[in-house]
Amino acid sequence: MQGDAKTNYLNTISEYKDEANRIKKAEERVEEVEAFMKSCIIIETTEAQKLFIAELSTNKNPPFQNNKNNFNDALILRNICEFVENEVPALYDLIYVSNNPDDFVDKETKEVYSDLLVGLNPIRLKNVTELGEALKLAPELIEDFDEWLEIQLDNQAMYELDIMRGK
Repeated sequence: MQGDAKTNYLNTISEYKDEANRIKKAEERVEEVEAFMKSCIIIETTEAQKLFIAELSTNKNPPFQNNKNNFNDALILRNICEFVENEVPALYDLIYVSNNPDDFVDKETKEVYSDLLVGLNPIRLKNVTELGEALKLAPELIEDFDEWLEIQLDNQAMYELDIMRGK
């Protein structure tokens, strides 16, 4: 390395050699993560969701066909899908990040087992194995949502204009 690249590299290394600085950086990162987690919505599971997943498990329906205990993960997935269905004002994508997609994804269709989504409106569910991949997909989805939101705001403005005109 030469020039600025070498200088930047040496500065970075020197920051990590200083234990007090490493501890400070680690504490700052922990605070960032805690602030993020505290800003998240807590979605409580319902008795109906627990019973639904228990029924799947008892009947050995996917994802329980392999005698594997997927109860908690299946409950989380069902809970999030119901939350999106009930709280999000329009159909849009949900990115499901799981390190064990084989437990929840039908190998033939490459989709989350339909048994988990029985009774729910269709959700465009994209499953990925790495958070980084989900973060790369997120801007596309946000653009779609922003476009939808802009249309809704225009519609609301037109509605209020009609009211003002006495229509």
